[in-house]
Amino acid sequence: MKSFSSWVAEKWLCGFNHSYKISVQSRHWKHFYSLYKTDIWSCSSLREAQLKYSWDGGGFDQNSKKLAELAEVLQTAMRTSDENSAFEACRRILRWGGVTSSSTTEWLERLKDSYSLVSTLNDALRALRAGRSVCFNSSEFLMNSGMTKIYSLADSSNLIIIYDGRVGASLGYLVVQYCREMSLDTIPDMLAFEWGASRKTKNGYHKRNPSNESFCFSQLGLQSDSMQRHARMVITASAQIKQISDRIDVPVRNIEAALFMVGYELP
Repeated sequence: MKSFSSWVAEKWLCGFNHSYKISVQSRHWKHFYSLYKTDIWSCSSLREAQLKYSWDGGGFDQNSKKLAELAEVLQTAMRTSDENSAFEACRRILRWGGVTSSSTTEWLERLKDSYSLVSTLNDALRALRAGRSVCFNSSEFLMNSGMTKIYSLADSSNLIIIYDGRVGASLGYLVVQYCREMSLDTIPDMLAFEWGASRKTKNGYHKRNPSNESFCFSQLGLQSDSMQRHARMVITASAQIKQISDRIDVPVRNIEAALFMVGYELP
């Protein structure tokens, strides 16, 4: 049977159609609308999804440059054990991601004030690289939509992905199609990706749940061990996307961006 990574790799250049309506008033769609003058986002491949990336007023190239700069600032601060610079870099990353939870900022600030932010980030990265998720909890390492961005940019190997609700939604959506094509009745354990609900808009919520009558996916953040589960998603998805990246010789961040766009709204 064809592996999931092989199947997704085939969708990079063709064979993946997806579309949804966007909100042209949102600054996050400013770049896309300026180029295409339509409120319908669509793609016929995952490569096209990446090319039509739109976030924070810019496209893929602008955001890639911004993320590279943020990563360099944070990684330099970590190499030099500069707690204040590391904290400011983390705050900038959260602002870029639109994740401004006070609890996350307060946790980071407490670590900075106790001169342990850099060491904690390094320890958390070691855990993720080793595939350990049990240490991600409210007392040791935090994991949520904001921290997944920080850990990803703190990682000098560029192999830890940003696993947010949209990426989880798109992975689940791809898994459903993969299972159907492979005639699978159940979701393989390693492909049981969790999705995250959208923020409420004036028209309600975006559909992010990839579940249907045959396949069911869990929602991020609802269980008592939600941080551990989120960390497990980061570990599992990073490994899968690395396999896809190796197959098509495309950077991990490009694939992550394509998934982010697909996951904005599911059918």
